[in-house]
Amino acid sequence: MLRAQAASTAKAPRAALHVDAARVFVNDAAMRIDASARQALAATVDGDTLRTMLAALRRLLKVTPINTVAPRRRLAEENGDARRVSVRVGQVGKIGQVGIKLGRVGQVGQVGRARAFITLVLLLTGACSSKPPDEPKDYLGKVAAERAAKDAAFAATDDPIPTARHAQFLPLAYFPIDPDYNTPGALKPIDDKTIYEMPTSTGANRKMRRVGSLEFTLKGQPIKLLAFNEIGTDPGSLFVAFSDLTNGTETYAAGRFMDLVRNRTGIYEVDFNRAYIPYCYYNPTYECPYPPSENRLKMPIRAGEKMK
Repeated sequence: MLRAQAASTAKAPRAALHVDAARVFVNDAAMRIDASARQALAATVDGDTLRTMLAALRRLLKVTPINTVAPRRRLAEENGDARRVSVRVGQVGKIGQVGIKLGRVGQVGQVGRARAFITLVLLLTGACSSKPPDEPKDYLGKVAAERAAKDAAFAATDDPIPTARHAQFLPLAYFPIDPDYNTPGALKPIDDKTIYEMPTSTGANRKMRRVGSLEFTLKGQPIKLLAFNEIGTDPGSLFVAFSDLTNGTETYAAGRFMDLVRNRTGIYEVDFNRAYIPYCYYNPTYECPYPPSENRLKMPIRAGEKMK
């Protein structure tokens, strides 16, 4: 492609042919990569996870197909053998071979290599855009429904919000739903069995294990958050406590939480629109963990639950 660009800039005699070859190459390569990536994804994940991955792939491979008939014909005429040139240009070399290999990875069950490819897709996508995979209306409606259901559940009981304080706290307060705060992230595992003593609002410590580091891009910034699993709880759950520059003014001073369910892919939706305030904000009898220093973000997160 660089050679074609240089030839075109220098107005070389065969510059148009260089450009034709580059256009056909890029078009064919993109189509092959897209097809092979879809095969790898379908062989590795399914359900909502598959839909998330495919949406990310669409955002990454934003390539509009072109009509290659005319440039192929010009290349064939120049070389005097239409069939030979068409086949040569259609075979996209190493890029095409990589795509084929990725397709075979899923078929033979080598999930680790396919997972690495999926992770790369999502991380590259996150660097370009952090919008969620759902259609905007569906996503907004889903989050709004979850918030309404939580309000109804809290209103039906005196725990965690005492009945006497329902009028003070209900309905819960939230920032407007912002799809830009929902971004794909990859969990980089941490092989460390050391027990982490997480301090809490009561002065006691909660025993946690570091599961991994969630790595993602938010508002153009690369971010890492430690994810934990509390000893004695469901090993399939992930607990993420974080603080940001809204704490103490717009949100609870000690930070907020996110809960995730572990999966086999290591890819997660890091959705700050679902971040919630610790229950000790409503009820001092609750014990609330404090975020570790690694999870103290140097930016405001104006998404999720906020103070009244």
